[in-house]
Amino acid sequence: FYDKDNGDISQKALQAIAGILKSSREISILVAPTVNSYKRLKPGYEAPNKICWGYGNRSTLIRVPMTIDEEKCRIEYRHPDPSSNPYLAIIAVIATAIRGINEELTPMEPCRENAYRIEGKYGSLPSNLGEAVEEFKKNEYMKKILGGELHEEIVKNKTMEWRDYQNYILKNGVDDNEITEWEIERYLVKA
Repeated sequence: FYDKDNGDISQKALQAIAGILKSSREISILVAPTVNSYKRLKPGYEAPNKICWGYGNRSTLIRVPMTIDEEKCRIEYRHPDPSSNPYLAIIAVIATAIRGINEELTPMEPCRENAYRIEGKYGSLPSNLGEAVEEFKKNEYMKKILGGELHEEIVKNKTMEWRDYQNYILKNGVDDNEITEWEIERYLVKA
């Protein structure tokens, strides 16, 4: 990912970044697969919620750490959370990076300010699991990469999970910005 000639990340790295950014909403369900995953993607936390990238910028979705060492040159995709299936998350990120390279995509200019404080300039990640399901449902590229059967199963299971959670919220009148008993039962007790 390093370009010795200009002492910066390479054109291929920029294309990979563009591919990941382009598909970040659609792959959200694979890297942030639970109701609880989206509670950390709210303003005020240190997880990214805006679709942008930058050098050394911890408020961006993709961060390129500042380095002049070609051995340490890398990109950090900051969206995945620990509840994701590492195989699905890695497939999603690599496939979208390769897509960016193959299509020779160009990313937007790097964000040089605090992305959390910028309104209207960048797109946002899905705000909840239901929104992530809808984005993933219409993603033909990931359907091709994962296969139709797995894609369909993920949509079916996550749609049911979102519906169960919404029913719990409505029935119990609880604040869905807080961690609920439903989440504790679903994600901790069953595990």
